[in-house]
Amino acid sequence: MFKNVGKTLQITAIVLFCLMTIASVILAFVFGFQTRKYSDGYYSYYSYSKTEFQALPFFGFLIGGPIASYIGSLLLYGFGCIVMDYESEKPDENKSKDDSNIQWLKK
Repeated sequence: MFKNVGKTLQITAIVLFCLMTIASVILAFVFGFQTRKYSDGYYSYYSYSKTEFQALPFFGFLIGGPIASYIGSLLLYGFGCIVMDYESEKPDENKSKDDSNIQWLKK
């Protein structure tokens, strides 16, 4: 599980982006088309339902949801890249500490 943390973070970011995009499209239709129940006076038997389209929640979730999920996933993916770069630059444990300091001074 902890062998390749950077790659795991990158895959997690891609999966979360897909799931959050699907969820935002579903939420756009749930909150964009709301059903309201109307009644005439005291008798609930004569009530009727009417589905209304609400543009602000619909387009807010439809456009803003994927944008927000992209930004969040981009940050997580970037952090995974940083971890992978750090792991690739890590010195070998077999080398002595003095040898790595000398190589650093030669650069």
